[in-house]
Amino acid sequence: PSLVLLRVNRAATMCRWSPEGNKFAVASSAKIVAICHYEEKHKWWPSKPTKKHKSTVLSVAWCPNNKFIVTGSTDYRCRIISAFDPERDSEDDEHGFGAVFKNQHVFGEILAEFSVSKAWVHDVAWSPSAFRLAFTGQGSTIHFVQITSDGPPEVTTIRHNALPFLSVEFLSNKCVVASGFDAAPYIFVASDSYGAEPEWELKGKVDKKKGAKSPRSKVDKKKG
Repeated sequence: PSLVLLRVNRAATMCRWSPEGNKFAVASSAKIVAICHYEEKHKWWPSKPTKKHKSTVLSVAWCPNNKFIVTGSTDYRCRIISAFDPERDSEDDEHGFGAVFKNQHVFGEILAEFSVSKAWVHDVAWSPSAFRLAFTGQGSTIHFVQITSDGPPEVTTIRHNALPFLSVEFLSNKCVVASGFDAAPYIFVASDSYGAEPEWELKGKVDKKKGAKSPRSKVDKKKG
């Protein structure tokens, strides 16, 4: 085991490794997300905090490029934040985010913020393509973000009649699974995998009971 220096005075709520495995992020009730890296000289994991949240951070997920995190918080916000480390991350812009996020290489910078949930943001997820996000709200909502190079991100909100979702994950660029207090996973599908204007819809429960009614939903779109 190795020592980890989180420097937080409240409980940790979630921990996620970066895609390349050279960093990990720890969300906490201290209103920060600690980004940890390994130092071979001292044989420990020091951390750098991101201090842009106003309340407990419930969830965190990494962008496939290893440079950004997305967070969900009890301050009703979902945020994309730079976790760039010049000693461990390349400045090469293979995904083309330079045209979207001008300060992508400034650690701790908020690159985008979404307040459409109007409730606690329970969980967040990043798609394999890196240009789509999903997050869930306590108000029985799920939100899909499409990042584009020619304007602000567009957010599609689906309001469903199920209980709130506590977790969400991309199965592919066009398929998302979410689950929560209903004790059943739900599937959401987009109209395409890489388009800039996908149409998202609720397909239904994975585990269907015989004779059960199909879930209802309402879709709203908003520029981020």
